[in-house]
Amino acid sequence: MMIRNEFALTKDLYVEWCKEAQKKSISGKFRIFWIALSMIMFIMGIALLISDLKEKMFGIYFLALGIFCVFRSVRYDYVYKAQYKQLAEKMGGENWIRTVDFTDDGIITTNGNITVKNMYSEIKGVRTDGNKIYLDMDKNSVIRLYMDSFTQGSYESFRSIIKEKTGI
Repeated sequence: MMIRNEFALTKDLYVEWCKEAQKKSISGKFRIFWIALSMIMFIMGIALLISDLKEKMFGIYFLALGIFCVFRSVRYDYVYKAQYKQLAEKMGGENWIRTVDFTDDGIITTNGNITVKNMYSEIKGVRTDGNKIYLDMDKNSVIRLYMDSFTQGSYESFRSIIKEKTGI
């Protein structure tokens, strides 16, 4: 018996995944750090510009650093899109197909030209959120699936094989 979940991994979907992961990681704390640092840079820059020092360039320098820090705190999309572009080059083009096969022997995930096999024993939990299915795996990784993307089998048969193989 094989169950297959298959969908196109687009740039928008990749950015969405990155944002989901960011919410649960240390990245959110870094965003606060960058915003706090930008405030310090702005205060220092303004103080140097309005002071009596002859070197006003330091004020401009600190203001520029403040702008960089603000940009860095809110422009994660730019980074994610650049990462996607690099992945697309490795996959041979944008919008590659991601296939997740549930076989008797394990879970086979194919992203473009890269294939990874996981064992059912690595599954630590299954979560759903609307159309999304998250297989929580060992080592804080996740396999994402979509309820409407089963091309062989169905969500019910997927749940059945997961329960049979893991007890979850």
